[in-house]
Amino acid sequence: MTTCPIGDPGSVSVINTATNTVIKTILIPYEPTGVAVSLDETRLYVVNACGAVDCESSANFAPGHVSVIDVKAGSGTENTVIGTIPLTDLFSIGIAVSQDGSRLYVTNLFDPTESFSTVSVIDTTLGSVIDSIVVPPFPTGIVLNPNSPRLYVVTEEGGLSVADTTSDTLINYNNIEGIGGLAITPDGARLYAPDLEDELIDVIDTTNDDLHLVRTIPVPTGSPLFSGFTAHPDGRRVYVTVLDDSFIGGSVAVIRTDRNRLSGPPITVGDLPIAFGQFIAPGSIQGLIDLLASFNASSSVTNLLDAPLEAALAS
Repeated sequence: MTTCPIGDPGSVSVINTATNTVIKTILIPYEPTGVAVSLDETRLYVVNACGAVDCESSANFAPGHVSVIDVKAGSGTENTVIGTIPLTDLFSIGIAVSQDGSRLYVTNLFDPTESFSTVSVIDTTLGSVIDSIVVPPFPTGIVLNPNSPRLYVVTEEGGLSVADTTSDTLINYNNIEGIGGLAITPDGARLYAPDLEDELIDVIDTTNDDLHLVRTIPVPTGSPLFSGFTAHPDGRRVYVTVLDDSFIGGSVAVIRTDRNRLSGPPITVGDLPIAFGQFIAPGSIQGLIDLLASFNASSSVTNLLDAPLEAALAS
């Protein structure tokens, strides 16, 4: 996914991982942010943060939408936008899709008429918002537990939240404030979250709803800001894109989930790496590299493809 400056159109780049070339560019209006792919790998959902050309102007605030892209090989409409789902709240960012593909969950920074924030619940068959979950202010990352009806949201003001997806209600939240993504292991037992105040990665036990902190993981990179989080499908690694607070330089931290520690020094990449959503697929190191290029002003897909990076991610 490629993003553009606030208020400008963006795009999704389709990359052939065998040749490392862009084979198609899909235009996405008005600031694309989060992405999610259905479990059957037939649909890609892209959040558009707002619905106006000038998102910076309060006079032009408007809810965005979710672009629905067909990614099923041989469908006849492969790699094209086949629909849009209008959103009702403002500045939508993160997105998660349910295991059966029937629901989407989208974080919204603002409700147009209230002081709180929300998560929009979308019925993918109806193509519309059917409910909202009230959460603490400024939610960004969102992830579903694959083995229970639980939804986790990280918020800047109010901490990490857990909601019940059967009733679409908030159950609990803690005071670990964060900005960025979230990752959960395939067995649903551990959640990895950004800790904004202490500049750490927090490991959370998800076996119950008390959001118990198991361990913290320091990242030796100045004053880090954590953006993208994702767990490898085999459950052995969690990958975190890291920005320095000076916005110069960036890296990828690789966490060993059996020991909950870094597998080695963070892997240096270009400036401002942001990979928001599930950005690595089974057997696909390239999936990580493609999205690291999404918000990287000084790097391209080509110059990210170096042997040390691939070797480190494969270890």
